[in-house]
Amino acid sequence: MAMGGKKIKVKVKAKAKAKAKVKPKPKPKPKLKPKPKPKPKPKPKPQVKAKLPEWPPPLEIYSSTDPLSLMRKVLARCDQAFLSRQVSYSLSTSEGLGEVWVDEEGISSAMDTLLMHLVSRSPRKSVISVQLCPFAMHSGSGVQIAFEAIDRLIRDVDHKAFMASIFDGGADQETGVSLAALRERVMAQHGRLWAELPGGNRTLFKIVLPSTRDVARQALLGQRTFRCDIAITNYPLVRKRFGLMKGRHLVEQVERYVKSLVRFPIDMVTADLDAGSITAIYEAQPGAAESVYSRISKRLGQETFHIGKRPVELLFRYELKGGAGHSAPSAGRNRGKG
Repeated sequence: MAMGGKKIKVKVKAKAKAKAKVKPKPKPKPKLKPKPKPKPKPKPKPQVKAKLPEWPPPLEIYSSTDPLSLMRKVLARCDQAFLSRQVSYSLSTSEGLGEVWVDEEGISSAMDTLLMHLVSRSPRKSVISVQLCPFAMHSGSGVQIAFEAIDRLIRDVDHKAFMASIFDGGADQETGVSLAALRERVMAQHGRLWAELPGGNRTLFKIVLPSTRDVARQALLGQRTFRCDIAITNYPLVRKRFGLMKGRHLVEQVERYVKSLVRFPIDMVTADLDAGSITAIYEAQPGAAESVYSRISKRLGQETFHIGKRPVELLFRYELKGGAGHSAPSAGRNRGKG
């Protein structure tokens, strides 16, 4: 500024226009989401055991069925198996047959299995005989269906082993069929299945079924199957002394006597004439099995058997087997004197 010709310097403090450094506002901390509460672990569901099929099946699924018509349907379903093996069949029936009270699907399946087993073991161009006839069960009237066939493999099977396969055996190596399981399937129909070896490499299977609802109802529940093996321990000496044929006739005498001590033919009795052994397979309440076994062993010990007119002393060994592996061996002798 000029005043009176003099220049006066005025120091003007310049306003600092410098912008004050503004501290950046702190960013708001993100609100932390509350940690989710851990979900309670679901309680493990109690394992529910698979329900086994009711045994025997309830009678509501049963119906009255014509056995001849039922058998024709079963045979028709097996036609292809018969043709493939060139095996034929004959079907016969008796008068006054009546009906059977069964679960048609269940018993048809069981008879299908049995027929397939027989066809597979039959020689080509052979005949399987099927015969139906009335039968008196211990609880009332019934119908018997018998299947007889030639078995091309039976010569290789021990008689005792064959009976054991029906009692508690596994699957057949040739057909894959378990005869023991098949017997249980027939029992589930309140029926019975047993087998015989009539000779000449033939097998005979018999199925008995109840005729009415009342007979089916009377079938006792809780029954188990037991097997009593009877061996003539001195049979080799008997055969050596009297010969093979007379020895075989003696075993047949014992077999007939054992049949009179059980409910034959409802219970199964068969003999191995060459080995001198008899097998009885019967059904009873677990507590009653010993009484049947005791009756057989006691009565055999008291009976006298003959070859011709000569009484023969026989020594017996017994063994009782049940479904749970029960075994009760014993020994005894009869009164005969050689």
